[in-house]
Amino acid sequence: MKRVKFLMVFVLLLVGTLTVFALSSDSYRKHAVFQECIKYNGPQNPVFPTDILEQNNWNSLIGNPFPYCFGGSKLCAICFENMNLTPADARWILYDYYIMNASFPMNGSPITDSNGNTIWVYTKSL
Repeated sequence: MKRVKFLMVFVLLLVGTLTVFALSSDSYRKHAVFQECIKYNGPQNPVFPTDILEQNNWNSLIGNPFPYCFGGSKLCAICFENMNLTPADARWILYDYYIMNASFPMNGSPITDSNGNTIWVYTKSL
């Protein structure tokens, strides 16, 4: 019985230590702690490039965009690392992409600008 208790305590300490290391790793902090998403609420049919830049067409989105953005051809949300970019910067990256391609990338796809800044674009179907 003492051996079982010792093993349980040991496993709990090991799991706790590994969890602390995982949460403090650079990759976790980079993608989980400092990522911000904004949801598009502007016109959809069609989306004009100026609609992308209009701040009033976007709202903060807490959490993951997947519950709202299932994939499709309509703009839903963008996510970015707020240590490097502001929401306005992220909108400009999407604007430049949209001007060059006249469409949005596939759901969850990254777009990287010439400075190496990346945003992730999420789409939906109406």
